[in-house]
Amino acid sequence: MKGEVTNVLFHPTPGVDLSMGFKALQRRTTMICLGITVAIIGLNKVVGNGGLFSSVITAILVSGGMWLWMKRIQEEAVNIQWETEKIRGETARLNLIPESVEWMNTLIKIVWGLINPDMFSSMADTLEDVMQASVPGIIVNPSDMIKA
Repeated sequence: MKGEVTNVLFHPTPGVDLSMGFKALQRRTTMICLGITVAIIGLNKVVGNGGLFSSVITAILVSGGMWLWMKRIQEEAVNIQWETEKIRGETARLNLIPESVEWMNTLIKIVWGLINPDMFSSMADTLEDVMQASVPGIIVNPSDMIKA
């Protein structure tokens, strides 16, 4: 691909920032864990064979499992995000997809076709005369040496 024309569509897509989603997931999981805790303790009181200690332990275990499940989901999402960045980094490191300046090449090709070379001939003649006048005496034109 080094010599081929490249396109931005060949570049791997950047990772997604999931921090806002993680915050929302944590808020909702906290609310669910609190609801589970209150429900287990409340149902144990209403139905009630076990003591308060056993219902609190059960509520903590169930809520803790739910919380750890949410943390595992976040960890997997972060791992996927890092894997995506790793792939993008490998692509950049290997330089398989060089920076594309197709737009500049196309622009120069269009503008170059529109430029009339005769427009610059007077400026080139003037520049050549100025440079010829400012040449030090040590430098000799090779065509002048052949004439002599």
